[in-house]
Amino acid sequence: MAEEFKKGTVDEDGVTEEIKNGFRDRAWRKQANIAEAVLADSANVFALQHERSILSERMDDLANTKIKAGGLFSREQSTTYEQWCRIHQKILSDLNTRISKLMDDRSSAISKRSHRSKTSGKSTSTKTSNSRCVGGRKC
Repeated sequence: MAEEFKKGTVDEDGVTEEIKNGFRDRAWRKQANIAEAVLADSANVFALQHERSILSERMDDLANTKIKAGGLFSREQSTTYEQWCRIHQKILSDLNTRISKLMDDRSSAISKRSHRSKTSGKSTSTKTSNSRCVGGRKC
């Protein structure tokens, strides 16, 4: 949570000197880099979902820290935070797109296999039914 971003002494408002002077963003940036690497290299839906979840948690922590700091952010820090939010949304969008594509591809592959199984089953049953004529006699 927000405690991960805190370092130093806490004043009466529960805000650290580090937040006043420039809040920590390392955990979020590190996770953003990891998520982008997994996005580039992995076709594992579960790994992508896991990294997306962790990245969202880190951004929540960062947002909670910003809320706790209140008006202590400088204009520059607020602008930087807004840039991180845009980057965060872009990474999440890319992750969601990749996850959806992989899941669609998987569903399509399963559907094709299922269709082939049904088709091959129909063709054998059709051959069997065509080998008999009315009344059970062979034609």
